[in-house]
Amino acid sequence: MLKGAGVVRGQRRGREIAYSLADEHVAHIVADAVSHAREPEPVGRAAAAVVDTVVAGEGS
Repeated sequence: MLKGAGVVRGQRRGREIAYSLADEHVAHIVADAVSHAREPEPVGRAAAAVVDTVVAGEGS
């Protein structure tokens, strides 16, 4: 599917096929996606409101 979409290209090596990204633009997109996936989960709105209240000193 990725090869058909032009995202990767394959090079046969005997019985195996080695795939690589088709161009530098795709490499940047993949790197950004991996970086984003490693970021911590965002705090939900309710939890953020509690944190804001405690930081402001209203929760004591």
